[in-house]
Amino acid sequence: MNIYESEYGSHVKSYKEKIINAIKKSVKEHRRTLAIRVDLHDPVIQDNGDTISCNANTDSGSISRFTNSLKAKLAADEQRKRKEGKRVHPNTLRYAWVREFTQNGKRHFHLFLFLNKDAYYHLGDFNLDEDTLRTMITSAWCSALSLTTEEGQHLVQYPSNCKYTLNRDDILNDIYPGDLLNRIDYLTKVKSKNFDDGYRSFGCSNN
Repeated sequence: MNIYESEYGSHVKSYKEKIINAIKKSVKEHRRTLAIRVDLHDPVIQDNGDTISCNANTDSGSISRFTNSLKAKLAADEQRKRKEGKRVHPNTLRYAWVREFTQNGKRHFHLFLFLNKDAYYHLGDFNLDEDTLRTMITSAWCSALSLTTEEGQHLVQYPSNCKYTLNRDDILNDIYPGDLLNRIDYLTKVKSKNFDDGYRSFGCSNN
């Protein structure tokens, strides 16, 4: 494993290279790209003796189900807009995720999502009556866990200042906004990851 160092300690170099590659692919297709940082958590499973009070599906396929669900929701949103006669901007979802664990062993994922900023320029509020980007992301994770949105909406967290506008000319000249590179380093850190359980600790869109 090729490692580099930063204020967060040791990092996996290939993870950073693949995240940067996803960003560059996105801005080459979408001159202005919206980047969003989001955290996806597993529910707390409480063992009350004979019964476990959580039926969430937290197997290793949950992150793939999330990305597939979000893609389907974005496609449905585009179709609805077309039917309503609204202008639809082409959009390709790209993403990068890492799997980490808390000290007590609870799994969570840190992600970057990349979309066409002309198609989606803000997260919007969480509202099940509206197809805001925030609602689609949150409900996609709930769907991946086989939970209702009411049961699982608190498991999706959006860090402060979680949105970035990436401009093609800047990115292709290796100019990144604000603390974006620091946040990428946070995802690629070795600490909090488990490389020995046979499951992937990193994933990235291939398109």
